[in-house]
Amino acid sequence: MAHSIIKGYEWLFMSQGGSTHFYWLIAQLPKSEFTNFVRRAAAGDAAAAAAAWGESLGHLLGSKRGRLVFEDFLRTEYSEENLLFWLACEDYKKLTSEAEILTIAQQIYAEFVQVDAARQINIDCMTREDISRNICQPSTNSFDKAQKVIYGLMEKDCYPRFLKSELFQDLLQQSEQR
Repeated sequence: MAHSIIKGYEWLFMSQGGSTHFYWLIAQLPKSEFTNFVRRAAAGDAAAAAAAWGESLGHLLGSKRGRLVFEDFLRTEYSEENLLFWLACEDYKKLTSEAEILTIAQQIYAEFVQVDAARQINIDCMTREDISRNICQPSTNSFDKAQKVIYGLMEKDCYPRFLKSELFQDLLQQSEQR
């Protein structure tokens, strides 16, 4: 963990599993400044990849940097829970230990699926009830139906807004200038 000042902004850098995450140490940063920062931070390799991100949500989510830029965009709209759930499910599917499967399933359920969860996702009541009934004996595909629903919501709602956003348009324009 390192602490640094970059271009007048205070940052905390944390490396985890070979990736670096940046966290603001400034409270209440105005949206316009946040958007400008994200635009500058993503301008590097993201500019070259922007055209591919515009092809499909799958291309965007297949790129680590794309996921980070998309998450930052969703955060500005207070709607990052769908992406965070989808990513949690992707990691969950890779688990092999029964103890881990049970523990992580309960964490995903409590954070995203349970009624009144901190980051409750928008799924139909039947899907929510199916997960609730089976949460005591989860498998790695326990969240598949909900994950598919959430992917569809992102594809039809969040992703088109991202493509129209000033952030993405600036990245696309930068990639075309190279």
